[in-house]
Amino acid sequence: MGSNRKERLKLLFEDDPSLLYADTGLNKSTNTPSRSEGKLKGDITEEQAREALKTATIISGRDPKNTQLREEENIDHPKPPHDGDVDFEVPDAPLAACFCPVLAITRLPYKYIRNQGSDLIAKQFFDGGKIWARGWDLYYIYPPEDISTRPLLLMSAVQVQSLIDDINEHFHCSLSIPIDRRLGLILPFVKDGTPEPVFLGQCTSKETKDELELTIPSPWDDTEQGNPSADENLQNHPKFNLFRAKMQAGVEATKRRTKADKASRKLAQIRRQVDASRSLKRAQRYLGLRPRRPRDLHLPVFDMNTTSEEIEKAEMEYGLACGTILPPFDLDRPAPFPFAGEPIFICVDIEANERFHDDITEIGISVLDPLDLIGLAPGKDGENWISQIRSRHLRIQERSHVVNRTYLTGCPDKFGFGKSEFVPLKMAAQTVDECFQPPYLAQFPTAAEIATDGTEQQSDDVTHGGLSLMGVDKEIPEYKMRTRSIVFVGHDTRPDIRYLRLLGSTLFDTPTETPLPTNPSVEPDNPCAMQRPKFLEALDTGTLFRILKRQNNSSALGYVLYDLGINSRNLHNAGNDARYTLEAMVRIILLSRLLLDAGPKAIERTKTISWPLGPPCTGAAEQAVKLASTHDLAWMAEVERRIADSPDDSKDRIREECTVWAIATGWLNDFWEAVDDDTDGGRGKGIQVDGVKHKEAR
Repeated sequence: MGSNRKERLKLLFEDDPSLLYADTGLNKSTNTPSRSEGKLKGDITEEQAREALKTATIISGRDPKNTQLREEENIDHPKPPHDGDVDFEVPDAPLAACFCPVLAITRLPYKYIRNQGSDLIAKQFFDGGKIWARGWDLYYIYPPEDISTRPLLLMSAVQVQSLIDDINEHFHCSLSIPIDRRLGLILPFVKDGTPEPVFLGQCTSKETKDELELTIPSPWDDTEQGNPSADENLQNHPKFNLFRAKMQAGVEATKRRTKADKASRKLAQIRRQVDASRSLKRAQRYLGLRPRRPRDLHLPVFDMNTTSEEIEKAEMEYGLACGTILPPFDLDRPAPFPFAGEPIFICVDIEANERFHDDITEIGISVLDPLDLIGLAPGKDGENWISQIRSRHLRIQERSHVVNRTYLTGCPDKFGFGKSEFVPLKMAAQTVDECFQPPYLAQFPTAAEIATDGTEQQSDDVTHGGLSLMGVDKEIPEYKMRTRSIVFVGHDTRPDIRYLRLLGSTLFDTPTETPLPTNPSVEPDNPCAMQRPKFLEALDTGTLFRILKRQNNSSALGYVLYDLGINSRNLHNAGNDARYTLEAMVRIILLSRLLLDAGPKAIERTKTISWPLGPPCTGAAEQAVKLASTHDLAWMAEVERRIADSPDDSKDRIREECTVWAIATGWLNDFWEAVDDDTDGGRGKGIQVDGVKHKEAR
């Protein structure tokens, strides 16, 4: 018990090791580690600590002598907000124009140095108020209100570098301030019109620091004195997003990470993965590959007189009804279940000027209607279903001369699935909004119709307006004229939604805002023309692919297409990208369903495979192994490979990541049953815009 207690104490005080050695007067044991006895945390000697410091690093300080250390193994990185994927880089500013968050620097050896010698640094330079005795010039700045209502206290990076130099000289090591923007330990400020740190005063003790903090004026008073931190007009500044990202990183660096915080973040990560796994189940359900679980379905109840045959039959019927047991899936047969909700899949991709990102140049729109797939088998790789996709490529007329060449290779004249259309900028938003109304591009040909007509798919031709030349007079089925629920699809949907709103689209406005314009392709007295789209949810093919592969990092569209075997041409054409993204969605959904089918070899494999996540499967989970599918067993083998191929000091991290995936995909049933009683994925999540759910699926 003594050893276990000691380990628990170390974990408890990991973020503030000095607490381990505080003399409270309650513990008189002679076995208590003491700094005065030459022992440091982990029961190492001072000589061992000094030797360890030769290869020490501050999180991601790229010490060439210690290249085997990797930043992701040392800290959970705070991330800046996703305002247009804003980023900022430190090296552009001289050290004299950089500042460091005070709280982050005072916790340097306790939080940011993952090395046995960290206690030695704390003892020499930080403990007992030594850090304050050096003397510091203090500054402050107010972050945006949504990040923090309190001022961020800063110190000069030049003085911090002087401290680091003294540590290096004293211990003969080579620490450096990490410039990794995610850590927020060093913040650059240049004269770009955004707020700059304001000098507060000098201090040589913590008491003086506390007194100075009390003199910081309110943000409103500060604005009157010339520092625009609280100025509401600041949000219109072109560099506001850069400033906001910088402040977010700085505030995150000052937060104390406790064990409870880590547990909470891990639980949040698990829930995010569970939610993502549910989205793939719902996608299968939308395309008729998984049944919708009856909401009034309950587990069968048996009594003492129930025979084993009756129990087995009832359990089979229950499993088939709720989808825990799925019949084998055949690509040469139509979807085995109804298309849940009968939604329309609409994918949008936007291309913009690489030098002026708000100048939209192309819009690609592709639509797949599951009701077009009734009685149609998917075929090999889903080619029959993919052939029913209808695509449209819009080019902004006033910007048709813009072709990206520097950072990516644009090809606006290489739309491969029909004819491009020139649309005036003032009509672009309305043209896009109409695609989300009946008849949902039914007047445009499918790929199968284009092939039947003998039309060359890759075409440089363009049309103006589109509807008059695209077969608007063709007979349109009745189900195309009904208002239908919509699943918005994209490869990272956030920027596409932002661009559509920038264009002037009203698709994602709240219901109290401006109504959608009337669809000219529908009769004026048709009420469908004025109804706002009902979004079931947004499906991100990047997330779906990540769930399919059970990997943490997202992949670019080109890599996803390559991995799925989709022969793509002329990417970065908005029309092509939208089309390929919808193809990728179809293939991911089909492949994820096919991999759930078990085969004789898979069942035989369960007898020999070892599960590297520990005594893994007990009770219901053990039964899951016995019924393991080909995908499950491939995953077990993949876990073995990932752990075996990782360095020794990374195995625990890899094992933990794999455990999260095991929970999210249902292997560790104790947790799974607590968070996921919807075997069909549950309800759609709607679409979040500005933190507000646009439309909740019913």
